[in-house]
Amino acid sequence: MSHNSSSWGLFLGFLTGVFWVLAVVLGWISTLLGIIGLGGLLVTVINFLIALIGLLAFLVFGLYLFKRAWDNRG
Repeated sequence: MSHNSSSWGLFLGFLTGVFWVLAVVLGWISTLLGIIGLGGLLVTVINFLIALIGLLAFLVFGLYLFKRAWDNRG
């Protein structure tokens, strides 16, 4: 795998984490789950899990992306 391909994958992982966190914060996930008939505690649990996974992806991929940029700064 080339260096550019690896960096691109890290960036896409970072953006995916940002998207999922944003989707939960803006209520898109709750709306979608409400449309398909789910509600109550189940939606809250699913929202929490999606937000947690999105935040972890954001942090992990962001850290690796920052580390890669820091190592190649010179």
